[in-house]
Amino acid sequence: MLVTLGGLALPLAVFFALYAGVIAVVGALRGRAELVRSAERAVIAVFALLVLAMLGVEAALVGDRFDLAFWRRSRRASSRSCSSSRSGAARPARSSCGRSCWA
Repeated sequence: MLVTLGGLALPLAVFFALYAGVIAVVGALRGRAELVRSAERAVIAVFALLVLAMLGVEAALVGDRFDLAFWRRSRRASSRSCSSSRSGAARPARSSCGRSCWA
């Protein structure tokens, strides 16, 4: 449940951040204090939504929820590139993605 809420909170945080940026500039240029106050409240909402998203990530980590799409994609990419670039040397080899992989 918390993982799902965290996933929904992230796009909302992006929306509120864009809203806050635009409304703050418009409010400052037009001298409308209520728009600036609205932007300040949107920034507080962005903070709360990002905290919720981080709690979702933590809940997924603690609850061994490794079925998330990002985890699967990044895990496959790193294991593929690291296994193909191992040279048997004692120092890390560079993979095609630029990561260091210990041989």
